[in-house]
Amino acid sequence: GYGNGGRLCTGKESSCVRPHSILNKTFVSNVSVGCDHTLFLSNEGRVFSCGKNEYRQLGLSPPPETCLKPRMLNPNHFFNHEIIGIDTGKYHSIIYSTHAVFGFGLNEGQFGPTGTDLIGN
Repeated sequence: GYGNGGRLCTGKESSCVRPHSILNKTFVSNVSVGCDHTLFLSNEGRVFSCGKNEYRQLGLSPPPETCLKPRMLNPNHFFNHEIIGIDTGKYHSIIYSTHAVFGFGLNEGQFGPTGTDLIGN
């Protein structure tokens, strides 16, 4: 695939025509791919992200411009809820537990009627 901005999580921005191992020692139960970013959910409820972060859709703090390899999101940002699901949009990400939903990235109505604020870190 097209690797611009690190969206393939291989550690490089180059395109890749063969599969690469990304999270070698982590059992991944779910993957969600946005326009320029990727989220991974481990079977232990840990969330990892990589790719472009122009709209803070990676959920990382401090927010890097890009992230070429998956980085784990800080579970304290989610009040230590056990995350059971992830999803991505073009410029935002959603993660959820059985009791809460967390969104980050560009808000054009996805997070409620507050306009186009950057939500997150």
